Amino acid sequence: MSEKIRLAIATAATCDGCDMAIIDIDGMLLDLFDIADIVFSQTYVDTKYEDLEKMPDGYITASLVHGSMRDEENVHLAKLLRKKSKLMVAFGACSAFGGIPSLANSVKGGMGKIWQTVYGKDTASTVNPEGTTPQHKWKTPLGRTLTLPEAEQKIVPMDKIIDVDYYLPGCPPAVSTIKTFVGAVHSHVTKGTPLPPKGAIIASEKTLCEECPRVKPEKYNIKKINRPYEIELDPEKCFLEQGVICLGVATRAGCGAQCTKVGNMPCRGCYGPTGLVLDQGASMLSALGSILDMTDHELDMTDDELEKIVAQVPDPLGTFYRYTFGNAIINEAVEDAEE
Repeated sequence: MSEKIRLAIATAATCDGCDMAIIDIDGMLLDLFDIADIVFSQTYVDTKYEDLEKMPDGYITASLVHGSMRDEENVHLAKLLRKKSKLMVAFGACSAFGGIPSLANSVKGGMGKIWQTVYGKDTASTVNPEGTTPQHKWKTPLGRTLTLPEAEQKIVPMDKIIDVDYYLPGCPPAVSTIKTFVGAVHSHVTKGTPLPPKGAIIASEKTLCEECPRVKPEKYNIKKINRPYEIELDPEKCFLEQGVICLGVATRAGCGAQCTKVGNMPCRGCYGPTGLVLDQGASMLSALGSILDMTDHELDMTDDELEKIVAQVPDPLGTFYRYTFGNAIINEAVEDAEE
């Protein structure tokens, strides 16, 4: 049998759903173990950082890292794996685009304000009368010093920290996406088959709308934006035609349109923008302006009319940049200029 490839599957700031996605390949796991050894993982195997540090540089064929870069441990691990790996892969939306954690960058006051909210008195659920907060270093009564990783001031995708070779988008990546990438790496190692171009996103270049089987009208002209629970959804009709925001028009295909086909739920954009779009949220806002039939007269609308339209979207940032705020053109809170 040909030599196995060596994989690392590592976690940063993540919900660990991407780890579960690998388990979800079910019987294909046996095929994976036939061609690959997992030489480092915080979840699957009993390996420590010191084990990773002892590996020769370039020893790992490919490292799949899921999660955004949120603290100094995430950054340290990404840099260490870059040194030990031939290929570095941003696995999942958080690693590729910043993901949901990067929405924290929108908080004015940054990490200090978040700390105050979580550990202070800003929430009814917080009971912390002494105002205790996590400390980077703490000395125990027995004299031992314990340390916690310090939080970064800005949460970013992995390519803001290290050079990334490939991107597997999704929250989490679809089984087909995982299979395509692992198969390509194995074929390259065993047969010399060329890898995709460096920097490639392992997904389609089409939009999700082109992959989604729902019936689209020739022209959209909706008057009201609805949330999915507010109306009875027609499983055959395009969500946008029903006045429900669906990011399929601004999102890369490759997931099989699982949410829209199987779950009867609109796309939330976890595969990120296509290669033709710089900013997924801005692309979606432009599309939304078209279907609201306001492109010819938005300059004539009063502030009250505009506010009524915007008010129909309870969380614009979380709606249009749920997974890609870390990669957006404007990707952090902008403080008001002093007069």
